[in-house]
Amino acid sequence: MNAGHQAALLCIPGIGGHPAFHPTLLQALREAGGSLHTGSHGDFAGVPFGRLQQHVEHWAGVAGGIRSQALVLVGVSFGAHVALELTRQLPARVRGCILISWWPVGRPERTALRALAALPRATTAALLGRALFRWSEHTADDRAALLQLRRALYDDEHSVHARLLARLLCCSAAAPPPLPGPPGGVHGIWGVRELARWRALSGGARRTLFSQVHVVSGTHAIATSASPALETLVAALARRMAVDNGGAMPEDT
Repeated sequence: MNAGHQAALLCIPGIGGHPAFHPTLLQALREAGGSLHTGSHGDFAGVPFGRLQQHVEHWAGVAGGIRSQALVLVGVSFGAHVALELTRQLPARVRGCILISWWPVGRPERTALRALAALPRATTAALLGRALFRWSEHTADDRAALLQLRRALYDDEHSVHARLLARLLCCSAAAPPPLPGPPGGVHGIWGVRELARWRALSGGARRTLFSQVHVVSGTHAIATSASPALETLVAALARRMAVDNGGAMPEDT
């Protein structure tokens, strides 16, 4: 297959909102070959988006600027929810989908998110933001480097917390992965401890929505202290999806 048939890779970052928080993942995707595209969430430095569809529309715009017709989507945590919705919106373009630390949003989760939305927004945002900051610092290999990156990227703390809460609440509109999925499948990757937690919550039934489930060491697969096996696995999946099923894409027919 010639290089013209290779899909482009589009990486949608996690709830922190910026790809700079995922450097090792991006490096692995660059090494997978093909063109890599990423960016910050559309509300990264502005008014928080109140709907998941606003995030999807932003990333659809990013996809619209990519020359290659075929795409492989890589979504991280919150970005995995956006990637799934984008798969539904661009079914003719998406060749495969890799979801890292995606969490199921069923009836219990929607109830919890609605209850969270009913609480005083400023207080809830501050508590959630601080909890997420502490968690990321705990899992970081280099806490000082993480703090420096935050200072370079983020504006005032209150605005950041408001956007983090808004992104979390957007997930109340998230739906299960599309069936049938794209030609290369929908692959889910979890840290072993977080996958055990989802199994306990869902009885494992929701895992059947994926083409294949992959497990790496750690609690949250994308945490900076995760096993290098994560980057190796993502690169291998992306490389395979990017060159497979070329005949099914519009430019090849």
